[in-house]
Amino acid sequence: MNNFEHLIDTEQIYQHAPSGYLSMLPDGTIIKINQTLLDWLGYQRENVIGKLNFSSLLSKGGAIHYEMFFRPMVSVNGNIKELNYELIGAGDKNFPALISANGVMDENRKLLAVNMVITDITQRNLYEKELLSAKNKLQSEKTRFELLADLSEELIWTVDYHGEVNYFNGRMSRYFNLSRGDAVTSILFQHIHPEDRRKLMQAWHGTDKTLDPYINRLRFGSEQKGYEWFEVHLIAVNDLAGDIRWFGTANSINHLMMTIERKDEFIHIASHELNTPVTVLKGFLQLMKYGLPAENMNNFISKCLATVNYFQFLIGSLLNVSVINSGELALNISSFSLEELLLSCIEQASALSNSHTILLQSNVNEIFVTADKERITQVIINLLNNAIKYSPGKKEVLLMATLLPDQHQVAIAVKDYGVGIATDQLDKIFEKYYRIRETQSIKGLGLGLYITQNILMAHGTRLNVETKLGEGSTFSFIIPVA
Repeated sequence: MNNFEHLIDTEQIYQHAPSGYLSMLPDGTIIKINQTLLDWLGYQRENVIGKLNFSSLLSKGGAIHYEMFFRPMVSVNGNIKELNYELIGAGDKNFPALISANGVMDENRKLLAVNMVITDITQRNLYEKELLSAKNKLQSEKTRFELLADLSEELIWTVDYHGEVNYFNGRMSRYFNLSRGDAVTSILFQHIHPEDRRKLMQAWHGTDKTLDPYINRLRFGSEQKGYEWFEVHLIAVNDLAGDIRWFGTANSINHLMMTIERKDEFIHIASHELNTPVTVLKGFLQLMKYGLPAENMNNFISKCLATVNYFQFLIGSLLNVSVINSGELALNISSFSLEELLLSCIEQASALSNSHTILLQSNVNEIFVTADKERITQVIINLLNNAIKYSPGKKEVLLMATLLPDQHQVAIAVKDYGVGIATDQLDKIFEKYYRIRETQSIKGLGLGLYITQNILMAHGTRLNVETKLGEGSTFSFIIPVA
């Protein structure tokens, strides 16, 4: 009885196993099938055993593969592992299956029967499909991210937990001349300013333990090409594998830092420049207070007036910048004698400095022009002052006024024989507070050309420059004849 009960239990296990079982003759006739597989196929046992060929359970393509590959392989090797087939059942009972098979051989290696284990892989295929979809989506997002990153003007990169750069965008590639096979981390460290390099390493050793965001200002570049300021952001993120990765961006703030630096320098220079005439004026007034010979009084009064005029000029420059920044630079257009204006400008510029002779070359006698007289006076005096200031050791500057052939315009130019301007600085000389390298030792606010250009632009014209380093510069502009 015990043996019989054991047989019943074994058969039940076979019939209701989680996998399908099937046995067939070498020609494919099914001779045994478990209930699990029958349920999957939607067949009754009596309609399968001895009546159906295994190939009839396969799709057309599967049946061809079965005949050409499956049967020969079982006959030769005696077994097959995990082949994918689409099984066709009753009605819509179709499903993808993974099939493994063992051949039953006689002593002469003749195939007597084939036993199969069949696994329904519908859920696995769905999982693999979802996994593939997720992988494709991830790849699509990665491609989209890299495309957007390459379009960005920011430097963008990712760093693994050990500090090794494993991605960088096109902007970063161009800026540091990087290729995908380069030792990127090493190259980046070589391009960080030595002072900032130490600061970055100290911060990194603290940040990589706390995983706090890192924000700082660093200088990238080289001693040969110079360094530029960038604001660097590093944020820790977890990738799909659960590993820590750092996402980094660097945005150029060089213009901002240079502006701050120039403003600081400007405040220092402006304080000195404003203090100088006050000190001189105070000295003259003290001397006059204690009494002077009558014959010297007029001379001292003239010097006081010249000092006050210079002081007024400096204050006027600061006020002009304020007006220009607010967009409220208004013009009072009128017609006036250009010759009289030029002579007046020479007189005022000479009063501010008597170190140079200002020569006038003009063919505009009795010519009237249309402009804001006060603003054009300011432009010409600015240009004359610059010409005198930036040609130390020379004795002359040249003021020129030429009626153009069309008789409708006049070209006004100021020429000096001084330091000149390097080509790489020409696009910067009209910026606020900018002073060229060759004139850093000469006092100045760095506002004259900025103010001059804005006044002329308000008139619908521009200041042009012709220059040669070490030989001097000529600044010119055009105004209309009245």
